[in-house]
Amino acid sequence: THYSSWLMASGLRWTAGQLFDGAAVRNAGSSVCETWLALLPLLRRLLPPVLIVLLLAVLLRKQLKRQRQRFAEDWKQVTCAALWGEMSRTQPAFGWDKLCFSVQPI
Repeated sequence: THYSSWLMASGLRWTAGQLFDGAAVRNAGSSVCETWLALLPLLRRLLPPVLIVLLLAVLLRKQLKRQRQRFAEDWKQVTCAALWGEMSRTQPAFGWDKLCFSVQPI
């Protein structure tokens, strides 16, 4: 309801005011910038290998997606026909005599 939202907002505002005063937040902001500047040499060393690993992961994901699509396209036309011949769910034993799973004669 409107009152519970107002109560939560004012409680959060009061809590944030108790935890953070304006000067501390300004100092934290400037120290964050100084920390990032100090970490730049480390980031320059770590960023290229991380980017390479991420790029390889993206390429692998794309390749697997293409393989899944190709398998889905080829399954009905090539593989399913080679395995089951003219059989289907409606005619499960249709054309069974034309299938050969072994070189031994029946």
